[in-house]
Amino acid sequence: MEKLLKLFLSIFFLSITVWVQAQSVKGKVTSADSGEPIPGVSIVIKGTASGTVTDVDGNYQLLVDTDKTLVFSFVGMLSQEIPVTGKGMINVTLKNDIHNIEEVVAIGYGSMKKSDVTGSIVSVKGDDLKSNPSPDAMSGLQGKVSGMIVTNSGRAGDSPDVKIRGIGTVQAGTGPLYVVDGVFTNGISFLNPNDIESIEVLKDASSLAIFGAQGANGVIIVTTKTAEKGKLTVNYDGYAGIQTLHQRDRIDFTNASEFTMLYNEMLQNNASDLNQEYVPWTGDLTGEGTDWVDEVLRNALVTNHSISVSSNKERSTSLFSLGYFQQDGITKTDSYKRYTARFKQDYIVSDFLEIGANLIANNWYRTDYNPNILRRAREAVPTYAPYDNGDSDWDRLNSFPGNIGEKYTSPPDIQPNVGNPVAMYEILEGTGEYSGYTIIGSAYAKVNFTKDFSYKISGNATVSLGHNSNYNPHFAVGGIQKNEHSSFSRGTSRSKDYQVDHLFEYSKVTGEHRIKAIAGMTYRESENMGFSASRDSISAQAYADPSMWMLNAGYSEWDNNGDYKNEVAFTSYLGRVSYSYKDKYLANLTVRRDGSSKFGPDHRWGTFPAVGLGWVVSNEAFMQNVEKVDFLKIRASWGQAGNDKIGNYMYLPTINPQGESVVIDNEIIYIPTRSFYADPGIHWEIVEGVDIGAETSLFNNLLHIDIGYFNKTTKDLLATVPAPASSSAPYAVTNAGSLRNSGFESTATGHFKFGDFNLTLSGNASYLKNEVLELGNDNADIISNLHYRTVVGQSVGMMYGYIQEGIFQNQEEIDNSPVTAGVVRPGDMKYKDLNGDEKIDENDRTYIGNHLPDWTYGFSINAGYKNFDFLVDLNGVVGVDNYTEIRLPASWAVFNMPGVLLNRWHGEGTSNHDPILSARPDNALASTYFVESGDYMRIRNIQLGYSLPPNLLNNIGIQGMRIYVNAQNPITFQNYTGWTPEVGGNILTGGDDINYTNFPIGSTYTIGLNINF
Repeated sequence: MEKLLKLFLSIFFLSITVWVQAQSVKGKVTSADSGEPIPGVSIVIKGTASGTVTDVDGNYQLLVDTDKTLVFSFVGMLSQEIPVTGKGMINVTLKNDIHNIEEVVAIGYGSMKKSDVTGSIVSVKGDDLKSNPSPDAMSGLQGKVSGMIVTNSGRAGDSPDVKIRGIGTVQAGTGPLYVVDGVFTNGISFLNPNDIESIEVLKDASSLAIFGAQGANGVIIVTTKTAEKGKLTVNYDGYAGIQTLHQRDRIDFTNASEFTMLYNEMLQNNASDLNQEYVPWTGDLTGEGTDWVDEVLRNALVTNHSISVSSNKERSTSLFSLGYFQQDGITKTDSYKRYTARFKQDYIVSDFLEIGANLIANNWYRTDYNPNILRRAREAVPTYAPYDNGDSDWDRLNSFPGNIGEKYTSPPDIQPNVGNPVAMYEILEGTGEYSGYTIIGSAYAKVNFTKDFSYKISGNATVSLGHNSNYNPHFAVGGIQKNEHSSFSRGTSRSKDYQVDHLFEYSKVTGEHRIKAIAGMTYRESENMGFSASRDSISAQAYADPSMWMLNAGYSEWDNNGDYKNEVAFTSYLGRVSYSYKDKYLANLTVRRDGSSKFGPDHRWGTFPAVGLGWVVSNEAFMQNVEKVDFLKIRASWGQAGNDKIGNYMYLPTINPQGESVVIDNEIIYIPTRSFYADPGIHWEIVEGVDIGAETSLFNNLLHIDIGYFNKTTKDLLATVPAPASSSAPYAVTNAGSLRNSGFESTATGHFKFGDFNLTLSGNASYLKNEVLELGNDNADIISNLHYRTVVGQSVGMMYGYIQEGIFQNQEEIDNSPVTAGVVRPGDMKYKDLNGDEKIDENDRTYIGNHLPDWTYGFSINAGYKNFDFLVDLNGVVGVDNYTEIRLPASWAVFNMPGVLLNRWHGEGTSNHDPILSARPDNALASTYFVESGDYMRIRNIQLGYSLPPNLLNNIGIQGMRIYVNAQNPITFQNYTGWTPEVGGNILTGGDDINYTNFPIGSTYTIGLNINF
């Protein structure tokens, strides 16, 4: 009996002890700003994965040990940690984290509190991008990140060109590295924008050093969404709309009567110059004639739909999403479709082990896009109709029995090199298909040895498959617009990339010291391969029966084929230590050692160190009485990164079996030569940069300002230079020269609240100076397209030519001006005598334009009133030039003329800018006449949304619903006469728009719907 009594008492007191240690805690979480309850707040027991979330009224309740601490967190608000210490009721008021000082940002191989960052990193939330009607989320960043130039294209499915802090090379690639959930990629067009949680843009060398050779041009880290804590969520996002090219955004070309007048005037001028008889020309049509551009343009559909299902349980989270995007091009027959799927799963197996996996799949289709259609439409003269009126060319028909081109009008004899644009797209419509798949799989396992020390192994693989097929039918329209032999071609491409990372992490907080360190190694290998084949003389019936589009349907003796394959591998070792003392003094030390198979065995390895320092001045004692300053941090960093973005095996000599040819006994004999001169010592480009900045929040976090200065220098430029004369090679690729990019960046954001009205104003501006410091081959200029030069002391790819001073009005003015080498007549251009030697020659040429902007900027207004929200985004550039020769008729062909030529010189006093219409060669010299300002300001987005009140939705099981209308690119303010001032191009000729071949960017109008269940 005594033993039973002791056992009962032991159990009783043990139960009391457990009851004392674990108790029920409840409370309410409200907003410090509005006093309203906050549903969905995460409450987690610190150091564990256990917790709960607040209900719709902000209430919560959970069982917790009395010696534990609760962590309250909610997106956009400052987290709080509150010890339980026996309290049964804990009410919490959360403050808005207006500038996300406590926000955690991705920094590469880990994350860090934004307040601890010592480099230049910009974070953009995915919700700011998902309503952007574009297949690539990067286009939505235009104007949102200082120091980043985003150049968009109007083509369906195209991704924008992105440059961060200028051009750091002249031959190697300039695009940034993209990292999607730890996977290295060359872009994110495969990703559904609705799947993006956040995008971090890493700009300074100290932030980039952890990526070594991969990060020289900047790094864009994309973090995809995970399940929200504690609940099952279903979300739908979708929009649909149209794209159009407004008349105000089109190039003004002459109509039939205007063209006929100008063309005959040019014929008369040319005849007069050559003392020949002038023979007038007459077209088929007069008046307005045919607007060929209008014939090939259309109002096009754009639509996007995405649905996701996510679940977050105590020890597992999962998210599954599906997406569909369709964009028809504003040129007929151009279309793009994309299907996406993503599945992400994470498990907390135990306090010791965490595992997870992520799978992204993408399938895209592009049909029929012919990049020449719009160009031919602008070149075709407006004096004939698209379709034949019945008076067909019988010789043309007899030569091509059953000719499918017979119903189209043959272009006039003055345009033998320009086909009928309508025939071009209608004959070839449906004859081409381009498609591909991208599958990215990743998995990880994390072992927590202690609460401070862990090991993580992760691996990922990317496989991309591409397919293209094209049937070219047998037809004839006129001139060169014919195809005597039908043909079919097919090609495939495959790329695979896999990477394995091993990472050790140590994190410790001791008193006023915080330290976090990582060390690891990574291995990456890539392979690309593909083949193509074609055959002529496919059956004529194949035009109407695509099932007959097969290689074996053509003649075997008229076949062609080819293939390629290349591989590259990287091995890297990395380490980073982050230290904070009293949350005031910050230091980040990074080092990475990279090895690349692109270089020879003796030059494959490079070491890239970096250091970043920060001082949180606002945490100093002497700042505590400064009421207007809430946060102030000064940062400085230095670092190095590498660049190896050149072709593979450039250090190995290769032979061109048909390098040169000689004729012996009437027979051509080919002599093998070197393909290029291989430099066995070729090695990394080194990018070294310094970054200094300050970040502050003022007036109770109403205003946030971030300013900075950067200076980065690329050394040992990878460049193409003349080969040694003894090598008989056409060129050499080696390390030669250096260049510098420097500038200032600033961002400011202000938040204001007036009752139910909220207003956020934000803007950014950046200034860039690009300068070549040294070039190989004794600093010889790099000449590109005759009117571009890369030279020491100037920016990369400067426009080069004469300065136009006006138009010669009469012979007396010519006689009193500097002498030119050719014959000059009234109506010709007058060039400036720069060196004062009284003659115009090549010594009077100078630098006349720069395709890199001096300034880029962006501004946004985000307002809300009750359930309404309103957004305006705009962006622009200042100090950029574009080069185009369309302002002058070509001497080698006849094209339609832009309307600006109606202002040409046609008699004394009629113009002092546009020359006479003629074939006089001196007027075609590269000059400021062809350089136009590419400055613009574009309203990027205007959006109006309305969120339905919760009390209307709760009864039908919907947590939230928002509808909105959006206008993208509705208005562009510009003076450029081309399709768009956003002119891309390669590194050395970035502003080239010679024949207005840059693609127009249309306006897009959509209506969208967001629903959360």
